[in-house]
Amino acid sequence: MTTPDPWQHRHDRHDDDLRALVGDAVADVEPTDRLAAIRARTMPPPRRGWWAAGGSALLAAAVVVAVAVVVDRGDGDDPDVAAPTTEPTTASPSAPPDTAPAGRTRAVGLYFLGDTPEGTRLFREFQQVPRFDPAQDLLVAVESLAAPDDPDYRTAWPAGSVTGARVVDGQARVQLSPDAPDDDLALQQLRATVAAASGLQSITFSRGAEPFTVEADPDALALVSISDPREGRTVSGSFTARGVANSFEATVPWQLVDADGTVVAEDSATAEGADDRLYPWETEIDVSDLEPGTYTFVARTDDPTGGEGVAPTEDTRTIVVAAEDAGSGDSGDSGDSGEAGAGTAAYFVGSGPDGPDAPAEVLYRSTSTGATALEALMAGPTDPDHRTRWPEGSLLSYEVGADVVRVVVEGGPTDDALAVQQLVATLQAAEGVDLPVELVDAGGERVVAPTAAQDELVVQSHVQIHAPDEGAVVSGAFTASGVGSSWEGSIFCQLLDAAGDAAWARATVNGGLLDDTLEPWETRVDLTRVEPGDYTLRCTTDDPTAGTEGRGTDVDTRTLTVG
Repeated sequence: MTTPDPWQHRHDRHDDDLRALVGDAVADVEPTDRLAAIRARTMPPPRRGWWAAGGSALLAAAVVVAVAVVVDRGDGDDPDVAAPTTEPTTASPSAPPDTAPAGRTRAVGLYFLGDTPEGTRLFREFQQVPRFDPAQDLLVAVESLAAPDDPDYRTAWPAGSVTGARVVDGQARVQLSPDAPDDDLALQQLRATVAAASGLQSITFSRGAEPFTVEADPDALALVSISDPREGRTVSGSFTARGVANSFEATVPWQLVDADGTVVAEDSATAEGADDRLYPWETEIDVSDLEPGTYTFVARTDDPTGGEGVAPTEDTRTIVVAAEDAGSGDSGDSGDSGEAGAGTAAYFVGSGPDGPDAPAEVLYRSTSTGATALEALMAGPTDPDHRTRWPEGSLLSYEVGADVVRVVVEGGPTDDALAVQQLVATLQAAEGVDLPVELVDAGGERVVAPTAAQDELVVQSHVQIHAPDEGAVVSGAFTASGVGSSWEGSIFCQLLDAAGDAAWARATVNGGLLDDTLEPWETRVDLTRVEPGDYTLRCTTDDPTAGTEGRGTDVDTRTLTVG
């Protein structure tokens, strides 16, 4: 079990590129001189001179107004090529499996309408969309504009507003329905989406037989947007916030606000530039001292006037702070019945991924009817896909010391490396410690020397469902959550009926969009179009090689009843 992760060489080579992409690779494609215009109206005369030059030249440079990160890893090529994109995504609850095959998605930055002190502007939101070919059919990306995740955003393009979007001879051609909106900002939203999804600035729209074009307007963009965290993300310990902004002296103040409206943390990030366009910003935020609960992350532009001019522009995300040892479990909303917590959590053995270089078995976190960690391991999991290596009576007791957790065993698979890792992972999680585990017999004689936990990416499944529990009864809607480590952070979930058909499907993104550790993920499952009955929730990692090499695809499932 000490074989290195077969993808590690790709992680090392591409992590910096992915961070640059996810950290908003927009330095050359989102110019705007709106900040200069604001300062011209609001700043005291002694401070005006340093920004005044070059406004008209910068506006002339506004060739591209919409950008997002699209990293296509479907053909095995290096994921360094980022096509600009701007658009939301949600798989339709009734989408067939081939609309977005397991893991076949791409991270896309989408633009939506939101309020600012200067009126309605375009904000960017990252989502996962089913894979599409930007050189051909763009409609799957454009259709996603119907549904932002952030409730502060809205769209001018409901489903059916666009009937076609294709690339023909190097030009994007978009066909609008007869009742599609025609106001300027709505067309800017759609134009930004098409430009971003296709990487093209040559775009023609048609309403009926009349073609027309729309010029990119840099004034349509909000002065600050949050790219990460996504709306509703569960975090613990710390998390990285990032986005783009055009703010006074590149300062991006941020706050964390609790449910009562109290500011519990605040500081500022520094963007990579200011004045002429939106620049990337990024900051690490420590939440280890916060009580678990729901908070609002706020990022805004700086105000050089001290409140005397135009108010700052701000963007917000709702996040859930969980205890550091609580994983990414979700208590759900009122009326949910799919939350975790119906038994004792422990680690169990299950089938490994399907790639040629994959381990045959890996560990999954699941629940058990046992009341304690050792009882849970011996009782086995509630999920029939998982199993335990520790038979009844093999684990007698344990004690947490200053530098080791000592377990008294009687027989059992003490020479099985994965069984020992199963025990180590369970006890470390149960006690919230990072100590090695030593196994001794009833007489105190050492059976297994102190053993540390191996790299979680080596011994654990790269996708794990933590909630809901196996056999949960759900209705209305529920939140599925867990941890994962997937190519570009893509975790794809489906709700499959008894025939194996998808009644619901959606891709989500685990924290940070990087695949160098197990990160929390969660997705909201809407059951309003799902008939009552028994279903399987199936979540998978993305596999950039389609199973031809490397680790392959990791899978975890839960059996549920929709009431």
